Amino acid sequence: MSVPLSDTMFVVAHFHMVMAIAPIMVVFGAIYHWYPKITGRMLNDTLGKFHFWVTFVGSYCIYYPMHYLGMMACRAGIMQLAARTSSPHRPTS
Repeated sequence: MSVPLSDTMFVVAHFHMVMAIAPIMVVFGAIYHWYPKITGRMLNDTLGKFHFWVTFVGSYCIYYPMHYLGMMACRAGIMQLAARTSSPHRPTS
């Protein structure tokens, strides 16, 4: 599965999910776990669950289209390639 998906938007999306979203979720989880132990004040459970779901669904709304484009074999550098090959001053035919 990795050979057909290499150099596609799927790899870019997966990299950003693993390297950005996962650590952010871990940091938020650690704050919700350790803040009451350090300060002695409990956090609002309803707001914590709301925060988790907004972060979780929001991150998937951002990166799911990139996963989908990668599954449809959209190459990762296609936007840069289009910007290099077309010029606003030169008509394309």
